[in-house]
Amino acid sequence: MKPLLHPSSIFILLLISINIPSCLSEDDWQYTNCNSPFGCGSFSDLKYPFWGENRDPFCGVTELELKCEGNVPKITVNSIKYRILDWDNTTEKLTLARDDYWGSVCVGSDYKNSTFDNIPFQYDDSLLQNVTLYYRCPSSAFTPSNTPFSIDCGGSDRVYYTLGDPIPGSPCQVVVIPIFKSNASLVSSNSLDTLNEALENGFPLEWRGNSEECKTCIDSGGECGVDGGFKCFCKDGPHTTSCSAGSGTGMLASSSLTLFIFISSLVTNA
Repeated sequence: MKPLLHPSSIFILLLISINIPSCLSEDDWQYTNCNSPFGCGSFSDLKYPFWGENRDPFCGVTELELKCEGNVPKITVNSIKYRILDWDNTTEKLTLARDDYWGSVCVGSDYKNSTFDNIPFQYDDSLLQNVTLYYRCPSSAFTPSNTPFSIDCGGSDRVYYTLGDPIPGSPCQVVVIPIFKSNASLVSSNSLDTLNEALENGFPLEWRGNSEECKTCIDSGGECGVDGGFKCFCKDGPHTTSCSAGSGTGMLASSSLTLFIFISSLVTNA
């Protein structure tokens, strides 16, 4: 009787039976990468829209790269570095504080306002109050009607500040920093300590990106990311919106089918 398989074909079949299960059990590499949160200090669950260090760029929005410095997660937006004080995955609210003003308002000459016009995080106006700082002011800059508070920074350096928006036409170097409205009382005095406290308590931002898409993705067992647009990275590969919508890369399934057809042809032609 003619054997069903040539001996070399049996070797191929045995080899396939050993290797296929391990391939089929592996999760997609992008899913695995984005499933790992960014950890730093007291934070252990920073995921989308953030990326950095152990998380590849496709795990978050390009401008939202995290770095861990001194056990503090930090992010740079429009050339200004911020400390992340809080991130709520449920409400998608972020609390930041200016890193360059951490500890003292007596800073150098790089006077910049915070702007977030190029990312999906925006100010939560209902919770905000501005503090305006005035640097390098001439002695005649303020009149009794608009005299703000002031802080002695040593020597001839003095920083003036007000609670609210800048005084029109000021000849000073002006920096506007938002704080929580609930901390406004900390600014209404000539106290460096309470002013620093208000600034170090930070200010709120809210995520206005693809919240619904990301929620749908996570609820389906995926991880949110970006790859030429929003992607839902799943165990079987990237999907458009969720792991249950459409198919993934299909690489494992198609490979399995190809091997099955190849084996069947060997049996038939033996």
